[in-house]
Amino acid sequence: MPKWRNLFTILVFTGLFSIPLYGQNHTVTASNETVLPGASVTAAVTLDNDEGARGFSMGLAHTGSFLTLTAIEAGAVTAASNGGAGPDFEFTDVNPAGGPGGTYGVILSFGAPLDEIPVGSGNEIALFNYACAPAAEPGSVETLDFSDALGSPPVATIISIVSGTTSASRIPIKVSGSVSVGTPAPSGLTCAISDPCGGNGSPAIGLGELSWTNGGPYDSIEVLANSSVVETLAGSATSTSYSPAGSSTVSFTVRGIRN
Repeated sequence: MPKWRNLFTILVFTGLFSIPLYGQNHTVTASNETVLPGASVTAAVTLDNDEGARGFSMGLAHTGSFLTLTAIEAGAVTAASNGGAGPDFEFTDVNPAGGPGGTYGVILSFGAPLDEIPVGSGNEIALFNYACAPAAEPGSVETLDFSDALGSPPVATIISIVSGTTSASRIPIKVSGSVSVGTPAPSGLTCAISDPCGGNGSPAIGLGELSWTNGGPYDSIEVLANSSVVETLAGSATSTSYSPAGSSTVSFTVRGIRN
């Protein structure tokens, strides 16, 4: 076991995070994100805290098969500690025992003046970066659950505070997040007038030919004119004809639907 892991284990289980307490309200929340197949995504962990936090540790597990955790980074508030120098100690593990998931621990400062995360809500303390498999099915979802069973020994999800002169660890409320796979949009939408004298307008405004490239397999495709659905096509369609009625200016949108 690396020396830094030993150090973190000693600090967590002896000194810094010494007395589990539930007295104040602390909440850790994982964000809800959307990612396209083959792309990457970052989920943020935020802290709502009624007391200044001197450090924290957490485990965040993900269920399913399309996400791979690639890195864990300090969130904005954590990175800004010690005048922007960042925390004195960080521990990350993107492939802990009991996974899939990741563990992250931080001690903001070892020496005086001891820094802390200020009282507040929505304090961004950690960023979990994931890669999404290219074959991920649009509409599928993986849950991001806080876990106290990741790592060997397991890393508990706790917030370190100082109550009076006593170092203590708060057990936070845990709010799960998620990563959903989005549907790649059609691209290259073009419109050409195929019959200038045709169409339904008065006067006639022409018959337009729409064409596009599909971003992936769809169950159906919707064509919108000025934000209203005017036609629903098969998921394999890549073109259609449309003649607006009673308007000389029309904005077209093509939307791929999957799951």
